[in-house]
Amino acid sequence: MEIEGARLYVDLLSFQDFSDPVGHLDRWYKESGMPVLWANGANRKKIPDCLVTRNDGEWYSEVLEGLR
Repeated sequence: MEIEGARLYVDLLSFQDFSDPVGHLDRWYKESGMPVLWANGANRKKIPDCLVTRNDGEWYSEVLEGLR
């Protein structure tokens, strides 16, 4: 992680994580020594017999619970 160049200009670290935000949050905090904000993430779920995907609400619920 390269944050040293920004350290003088930011008060917190905001990150995007589309795979494992709960697992990575502690790492970002420990490596930066700064407050950490999960800014964005998504997990798409394929709808059977359809060309579109939708956001996976269960995934969001689990992530938010884990981040608490």
